[in-house]
Amino acid sequence: SYVKVLACHLLQIPAPTSDEMFYRLHGRIITRAQLVGVVASMQHKTDRTEYLLDDGTGEVCFVDWQTDAPPCQLGDLVHVFGRLKPSWERRVELHATKVVVVDPNAEMLHWAQAQLLYQHVYNQPAPYVEAPLPTPRESTLEALCRHAFLGLPLPVETPMVDDALPVAIVMHLAQDNAPSSIRFRDAVADVVVVPDMGASARLGRFRKAFARLRRLGALYLQ
Repeated sequence: SYVKVLACHLLQIPAPTSDEMFYRLHGRIITRAQLVGVVASMQHKTDRTEYLLDDGTGEVCFVDWQTDAPPCQLGDLVHVFGRLKPSWERRVELHATKVVVVDPNAEMLHWAQAQLLYQHVYNQPAPYVEAPLPTPRESTLEALCRHAFLGLPLPVETPMVDDALPVAIVMHLAQDNAPSSIRFRDAVADVVVVPDMGASARLGRFRKAFARLRRLGALYLQ
C-alpha cells in the first residue's frame, strides 16, 4: 500500500544504506508513498518529466515516465502515488505510478489523515517479532564424535543406516583406546556392520564413511 505522508516526512528520511537499500521512517520500511500538493515546477526530458510537488511543508520531486500525455500541468493540485527511489541529485524522489488532479477538499483530507497516521502510527516504534533461529538437529554420528572428542560417556543410540559404519568405527576407536595415528584398514578391521558385498562395493562404503569422519574431524590422513 501507499503510505500517506507529507513532504516534510519524506525529507527527514535518511538515505538507505548499501546493506539494506530500503527507506525507513522511524524504523518502519517504506517503499511507496502518496502525497497531495501543487505542481510548483516541471521539466521535460527525453524519457521523462520531472515535477516538483509543494504541499506547504516541503518540496518533493516526482518523476513521470509517460512523455506522450503529461498527467498534470504547472499549478495543478495533484494526488501522487509512487515508489521511493534515490537519485544522484536528491536524497529521495517519487517514481510516479499514478497522478490524479484533485480539488482543494482532497488536500485538506490528505493533510489531516497524514498527520494523524504520523502521530499515532509512523512516529511510534515499529513492532516486530524476533523469529527464533532454527536449531540444527545433531545426528547420532555428530553426537558420538562430540562425546568422544570431549572424553564423555558415549551415547547409546541406534544410528541410521548410512551412519552405521562410521558410528561403529568411532565406537571401536574410542572403546579400544586406539592411538591417534592409525591406518584406516586397521580401524575398521573389527567392524561387522558392513553386510556381505563385493570388494568394490565394500571399499566404496569404507571410503564414504572415512570421508564423513574426516569432515567431522574424527579421523585424518597421515
